[in-house]
Amino acid sequence: MKGWTVNRKKILPIAARLDASAAHTGKNVTIAFIDSGFYPHPDLTQPHNRILKYVDILDTAHGEQQFATPKLISWHGMMTSVCAAGNGYLSNGLYKGLASDATVVLIKVADDRGRVAEHNLLLGLEWVLTHRDLYDIDLVNISVGGDREIPHEESLINRAVEQLLERGVVVVVAAGNTGTQRIVPPASTPDVITVGGLDDKNSLHRQDHTLYWSSFGPTVDGVAKPEIIAPAIWIPLPILPETDQFVEAQAIARLNRIPNFLLRHALKRELPHIQLSPDILNQPVRLIRQALKARRDHHKYISAYYKHGDGTSFAAPIVSSVVAQMLEINPGLTPARIKEILIQTAETLPNVPPAQQGHGVINQREALRVVWQGARPLG
Repeated sequence: MKGWTVNRKKILPIAARLDASAAHTGKNVTIAFIDSGFYPHPDLTQPHNRILKYVDILDTAHGEQQFATPKLISWHGMMTSVCAAGNGYLSNGLYKGLASDATVVLIKVADDRGRVAEHNLLLGLEWVLTHRDLYDIDLVNISVGGDREIPHEESLINRAVEQLLERGVVVVVAAGNTGTQRIVPPASTPDVITVGGLDDKNSLHRQDHTLYWSSFGPTVDGVAKPEIIAPAIWIPLPILPETDQFVEAQAIARLNRIPNFLLRHALKRELPHIQLSPDILNQPVRLIRQALKARRDHHKYISAYYKHGDGTSFAAPIVSSVVAQMLEINPGLTPARIKEILIQTAETLPNVPPAQQGHGVINQREALRVVWQGARPLG
């Protein structure tokens, strides 16, 4: 399957963006995602279901019954989990995450309005602490955050995160998208891996790369954040099934395969699924194609099943997928050692202040190389 174009280029998969080695896929690693909501996307469930557990923190008894019903609050966590661990089932493997064999635990912490209250985020962390051994959770990805900048020692969220770290669980957190000096819990926890954003312009030419408008530190305690950055824009992500966007993206994809002499007839059939005026049927074919492209670009569709999105919410799971690969190679790595390796191997982004990029862009190949060297017996 071919991606649609942005600036005359296909939306590139994450592996290409990072020049990543495909030798490891997060096999035998379990990633827990704490997020607003989730959906059992085929990239996680087909051909084998890799969702080990789903829990609604506000309805632990009955929440699982609603899991397979797409809701607007489902999209964010669906995208973060697929970004890291999706196998690209609906893209013939093109848009798969680097941890495409990892198992996942999905923890919904939003209320019915989609709000993630700090107390609910804390409940999600406490659930992981309680069930860490039962589900053998190695790594937690958090792409949501608290509301306030407060000292580390006053944050119950940060304390819960520290307990996870003490138990050997790696924690990766999105820095946020304010573009200002504002780091809130749990991203402000000193020992987590806080991830900022890279804008690589959907390009493999590194001279084009610049900073995404991430939040950055120091924290109120003077801790420098983020530690590293990863791609945070032009990220291929799944469209939530059974939504208006899902139906429209499929309709536009079908029309893109229709030859010009049949386009008007086909559009008449598809028009109920596309947000265009019926007057478009009276326009020349050239203008019809332009209108379809405008709809596609407006909603960032890149195929019938995927769109591109942005935010450090997706930079964090990219880092989590690399961490899963590292743990696949050496399950004995501690959170501190993993963070140290990622920092040591990161590549500095030229002409960007260290305060905003930390130690630089994640370098997957070099990080895995260092892990392999450490995992091999001496001599």
